[in-house]
Amino acid sequence: SQDWEGWRTGQTRGALVAEPVAATDLENALSTGVGSLLSGLFEGNFGQEFKRWNAQREAKRLRDELDRALEDLLRPYLEHVADDARAHEFLRDAAHRWTAEMNRIDVLRGAGAFRDRSWATCADVLLQASSGLAASMAESAERNVTETLARIDELAAGERRAMAGYLVYVNRHALFVGRMSVCEDEVVAVERASAALRVQLLQLERKGLA
Repeated sequence: SQDWEGWRTGQTRGALVAEPVAATDLENALSTGVGSLLSGLFEGNFGQEFKRWNAQREAKRLRDELDRALEDLLRPYLEHVADDARAHEFLRDAAHRWTAEMNRIDVLRGAGAFRDRSWATCADVLLQASSGLAASMAESAERNVTETLARIDELAAGERRAMAGYLVYVNRHALFVGRMSVCEDEVVAVERASAALRVQLLQLERKGLA
């Protein structure tokens, strides 16, 4: 989500598909299993290993809850947004604004208001370059929207529904603009589960159990 502003304006190309990064490597934090417990037993450190395993098991449970909450967020998306072209237009706001800026510059250039000035050629070159930049930004922003919506659909249809829910979550204000009430409960559940997991990971890290 740190790339959101660049993605929204078209300055960052490609679908917004980056995985969320936690302060602690969760996969590594949850890797302790039977082997580590046995090792701790034979090395005389069973108590510490059991404490680590139990704490990380709680983190795994909280992560599963977060995954379920993200998957639940897909339901209002599929019911109210996925097949509603009007909802997608809010995501395309940046592309529309860049297109409008390109048109404004082209009108200004065509009016020839500077043709009698000594710097007319310079002004024309700058306006031409600005128009080209605006067109490029509009195209990039439109491509970002198309690729992100396609990515959500692809993930939702496969085995990574939680990741699809994450993309819906970070784009929720655009996807559900004017009707956030249809996903309010699901969003709250995601935020609560995320907060609980983050607290648990920070505790693991602080105790040296991550």
